[in-house]
Amino acid sequence: MKLLLEIDNGADNTWNSTTIGNYWDNLTGPDVNPEDGIVDLQYKPYNISGSSQSKDYLSIAEDGAPRIEIDSPATGYVFAVNAPSFIVDITDIYVDTMWYTIDGGLHNYTFTANSTINQFAWDDAPKGNVKLTFYTSDIIYQYFQNTDYIGSAEVIIKKDDEAPIIHISSPTSGEAFGVNAPSLNVSVTDDYLVSASRKYTIDGINFYSFTGNGTIDQYAWGNMSDGAITLTFSASDTLDNVGISQSIIVKDTTVPVIIIKTPNSGDVFGVNAPSFNVSITEDNLAALWYTLNGGVPYYISPGNGTIDQSAWNNMSDGVITLNFYASDTLGHIGSAEVSIIKDTTTPIIIINSPVEGERFGNNAPLFNLTITEDNLDSLTYSFDGGITTYAITNNTIFNQTAWTTLSQGEVTITFFARDLAGNEAFESVTVIKSVPSGLEPGVIITIVIVSVVGGVAVIAGVGYVVLKKRVTPE
Repeated sequence: MKLLLEIDNGADNTWNSTTIGNYWDNLTGPDVNPEDGIVDLQYKPYNISGSSQSKDYLSIAEDGAPRIEIDSPATGYVFAVNAPSFIVDITDIYVDTMWYTIDGGLHNYTFTANSTINQFAWDDAPKGNVKLTFYTSDIIYQYFQNTDYIGSAEVIIKKDDEAPIIHISSPTSGEAFGVNAPSLNVSVTDDYLVSASRKYTIDGINFYSFTGNGTIDQYAWGNMSDGAITLTFSASDTLDNVGISQSIIVKDTTVPVIIIKTPNSGDVFGVNAPSFNVSITEDNLAALWYTLNGGVPYYISPGNGTIDQSAWNNMSDGVITLNFYASDTLGHIGSAEVSIIKDTTTPIIIINSPVEGERFGNNAPLFNLTITEDNLDSLTYSFDGGITTYAITNNTIFNQTAWTTLSQGEVTITFFARDLAGNEAFESVTVIKSVPSGLEPGVIITIVIVSVVGGVAVIAGVGYVVLKKRVTPE
């Protein structure tokens, strides 16, 4: 206990126990031999005023504020997210309270033994230098509340809870690369970087070292399939903070695939330029174009379109090679072609028979035509100017039913020829239908079958029908 003024007139007061007495502000030392916190006895016990003449033989000595030595952490030590532990040695016989602060005293944390800095306090501490201050007071401070009886010691440590910063200059996300492994330019920033920790992976399994500029391991790159590849860079510091940065790049070693949906090979077109429909399989398409017979390129977009009309006008009739090309961002070029036909001329029709003014009776006449056309699509005839038409296939005789219904007199027969490009021609001949009273003897009608040779449709096979004249009764 603390006593500043004492009077003992009693008979049974005890001023000290077997181990310690009281603190007297006018007897605070010395405490030399032994240094045990008790005033040395050779300097006499403390005489207590009063009639009882009591004495305190174990007066408490005053040795100054407690002394603190910080064994750890040492100055300059760096710590990450986990709060550091501490070891301090405190020299004082009568230690009363021990505490520390890492924010200049805004928050104080008491401790009774060496331990670890409060984790929440450490979490709130900023990155960089952190001043860790330990305090301890002895029981004398409790008597006088004088800071002279508080010992302290401090150490400056560092907090670094940030991972290394990785900056990928190249390759950047979205870039495409072919057979050759991409080069890289990567920087890592951290005050406590472990250089050997800089690694990258392109498959998530195998790791390769990097220093900054370089090239992705060619063997590893060669084992990767085409498509998106996640390139992951990592680095750690001495505090085991790990930084990670990624770049998603594309491997593309194949040429673009072109499918020409229309036109088809052998399609025939006339004056108007043909339309087209092409599909492209390519994730990294750069350009798409076509040429006519290897001429100048015309750039287009995937899908539907029409051949440039001016370019088509400049092409001669005949077979035209239409080539489509596609390139990707890596310079791979794919192509596809189709051969089409330009035909701007109309078919040529020559009526070999019947001839103008020829007479026929009830039997439908035969006909003989010569058609000049490489791309003939249809051949028809009509007795009424095209209102009703009849197809010409392998038969070379006019439709008997239609002929029978015709009135006697002049009959204009019109032949129509259309090619695959839609060009159409027609030629007419006027014959006379009359029903005679009899048949002239010895009339021979030639039946010819159409065939196409060298672009000329010719009525080829010949048959003979002899019509004998009937004798009209007198």
